[in-house]
Amino acid sequence: MKRFTIIVSLICAFSGFGYAQDLAFHKGSFQINVTEGTTYGNYETQYVGGEAVGFGHIVGCRDPFQLEYGISNKWGIGISSGADYYYLNPTQFYGFNVSNNQIKAFTTEFTIDGSYHFLVTRKLDIAAVLSYGSSGVSFKGTDAGDNNYSYTSTGGMLRLGIHGRFYFGHFGIVAMGSVFSESSSPLVDKGEVGNHYSTSISGFAKEFGICYRFKK
Repeated sequence: MKRFTIIVSLICAFSGFGYAQDLAFHKGSFQINVTEGTTYGNYETQYVGGEAVGFGHIVGCRDPFQLEYGISNKWGIGISSGADYYYLNPTQFYGFNVSNNQIKAFTTEFTIDGSYHFLVTRKLDIAAVLSYGSSGVSFKGTDAGDNNYSYTSTGGMLRLGIHGRFYFGHFGIVAMGSVFSESSSPLVDKGEVGNHYSTSISGFAKEFGICYRFKK
């Protein structure tokens, strides 16, 4: 009887392991996302000393890349790297003028991501994701009359989101929504335009794209 019990337990264990390998996310799985989307940001600048300078609600474009590895059947860890860009009036935010009253500001980010996959089937994977890492804002260009301008700031960011993937074999589609907050300070020793202004951005983003999973 004891031997029979051991055999039944082993069969159940192996059958459960096989089922886990068929799930869209499981321990040992490895996934890649490439997405594009829209960021709705509250864009704010202030003097390094703390006095507010400019504030505005700006819609930007988002373009991230993400990797994730399953450390259990529910928990994952990964990295994200991406960039947003915004068109803004430098007079309002950074105290200098250009002839067309518009510049293109880029934000960059690199984060470590922790995820909890609360709904997983053979094709569907929905997870809550918390990301923390570095961020920065930069822009540069040449206005009429060879008037060069540039700005670089570095700092950190925090992002909380929901990721949903639906797979057709190895490939799938992904949709993401997130809220975020980031802030950065200028590299004042470089003598750039706006080098006395720090930048803070908060808001939410939505993204859509494709994903690929490597089966263990």
